[in-house]
Amino acid sequence: MRNALRSELLKAGSGFWMLAVLSYGLLLPFIMWSFFGGEPRDSLVVAPVAAAFTGCYLVTRDYYYGSIQRVVLFNAKEHVFLAKLVAGLVGGLATGVIGVLGWALLSPFEWRVAAGCVVGCGLAGVFGAAVGWVLPNYYLATFVALVVPLTAGTALATLYPEVGKYLPSNAFAGVIGVTPGLLPVWGSAGLALAWVAGVAFAGRALFLRRELS
Repeated sequence: MRNALRSELLKAGSGFWMLAVLSYGLLLPFIMWSFFGGEPRDSLVVAPVAAAFTGCYLVTRDYYYGSIQRVVLFNAKEHVFLAKLVAGLVGGLATGVIGVLGWALLSPFEWRVAAGCVVGCGLAGVFGAAVGWVLPNYYLATFVALVVPLTAGTALATLYPEVGKYLPSNAFAGVIGVTPGLLPVWGSAGLALAWVAGVAFAGRALFLRRELS
């Protein structure tokens, strides 16, 4: 387990493309703020989407480049699964910190919002990694983790808020505590944990049964 974890954390913190992926923690909130205006801190609600994409990328890139076989050759599949979830957590936390630092340059700093953003992004990073295990295809998983929350998820939350607030992206956003109409912070955190646990359980079952060729 230690070797698998060390390897995944090393990959999570290296490479040009990893920096590009983490930059979404700045890019997505900035785009939202540019289009919709308002308080810069309110745009942090999309930071967990960037974190989910980060976690998803950490899993699916091994499938995309065909290196997953080598990874499981030197480590037990259970260890690889857990190590990538931890890497997703670290990547999500890093994405949240990046988003918070960018927001702090534009408006007064609030520890409660900053902590909520980092925690929400950490949970979203694990969720994204779990999505990657369920859908190992890079393009499909990216569509589910990044595009769906920004399009269909936003539309559903706007048109049918009583349903939309239970979506995973809005559960993670609710942890930040700046968006009216979502569940309270602790309710959002509980729902986010439930989403993470459910998708991780499905991802583990599929990965352990999946034949790698």
